[in-house]
Amino acid sequence: FIEQAMESTLIPQKVKDELLMPVFISAKQLFYIISDILDYSLILKRQLQGKFQLLPIMNTIQECVQLVETQARHKGLGLILDVESVRGKKIATDHERVAQILLNILSNAVKFTTQGNISIRAEYLEDDDIVTIQVKDSGIGMTSLEKSNLYSILQEQKLGKKVASNSSGIGLGLYISDHLAR
Repeated sequence: FIEQAMESTLIPQKVKDELLMPVFISAKQLFYIISDILDYSLILKRQLQGKFQLLPIMNTIQECVQLVETQARHKGLGLILDVESVRGKKIATDHERVAQILLNILSNAVKFTTQGNISIRAEYLEDDDIVTIQVKDSGIGMTSLEKSNLYSILQEQKLGKKVASNSSGIGLGLYISDHLAR
């Protein structure tokens, strides 16, 4: 329904931007959280499978950036995109899974960064016919021990002392992202 309302010419753009877009973004984020929970159960059962199709990777990147853009702007963070080498490139990928991984990483970057920028760099490696995506932020940083446990569930709670009291989570997103990427 929200997607149809966003495309309607009967609804003023200001209403779309200020009222409908936040609802659309929240619904999409909720979808990915529910996907994380469902995927966790599939990972435990070793039944998680991908659905690969030839798709433009730029669409996936843009969707994920759009979902965190409002939060980043609200915190005064800049989002820097360096994605020109993938524009127009189609790769065999599972859109939902790649979006899930990228959104988890971008959401954490926004959550743990209080000032500065978050950069997203996508590069097409022609020799290997693959795309790499890197996310860098100017966040709180991590010790070597924290990095070694990064993909463990409950890791985010251990970081709790270092982050603002309004952050929450148990690290499920990164745990699942690690399994999806493998």
